[in-house]
Amino acid sequence: MLTTDPNFPTLLGAALCLAAFTAIASVDGLYFHLYRYRLYLRPASRYEHRLHTVNAVLFVPLTALLYCIEPRGLWRSPCSPPASSSRSSMSAAKKRAGGPWAG
Repeated sequence: MLTTDPNFPTLLGAALCLAAFTAIASVDGLYFHLYRYRLYLRPASRYEHRLHTVNAVLFVPLTALLYCIEPRGLWRSPCSPPASSSRSSMSAAKKRAGGPWAG
């Protein structure tokens, strides 16, 4: 007999939101940051480029820990969604402070 996990709709919704975020972030990072504006060449946007790199590197363990295993210990803090959004907030604050070409 098949049983249905009661958390499936929630997990499916979260996975769909994560897929949409990944698509939007990929267009932003690859097309706008790297190709169109070449922001990595501008000294004013190097800090933001580092923040995006850290966020991209931590995205893989974040996804694995949220969907494959239950995170425990130190992995719970740096790979949690609030930590990721705080890195994005730091990037947005740097953009506001640095003008239109800061990243």
